Amino acid sequence: MMITNANPSIIPPRIDYCLTATEQGWQLTAWEPAIVGGNRVKPYLWKFNSELQTLQEAHRTLQLILGEE
Repeated sequence: MMITNANPSIIPPRIDYCLTATEQGWQLTAWEPAIVGGNRVKPYLWKFNSELQTLQEAHRTLQLILGEE
C-alpha cells in the first residue's frame, strides 16, 4: 500500500535512537530522520544527545521523547 500526501496527524513521525553504555553511564542519542537534499545537509530534522547516569533514567528519557509517558 502506498500513501501519498498523508495527513501528519495520522502517521506519526519516525524517531530513531541509539543507547550506548559509557564509563560514566549511558549515552542516549535520538533523532527524527530527514531526506538530505536542497538546502538540507544533515540527515535529521532534530537531534537530541544526553549523557545519563542509569539505564532506568535513559529509558524514562526515551519514553518522554517517544511520547509514551
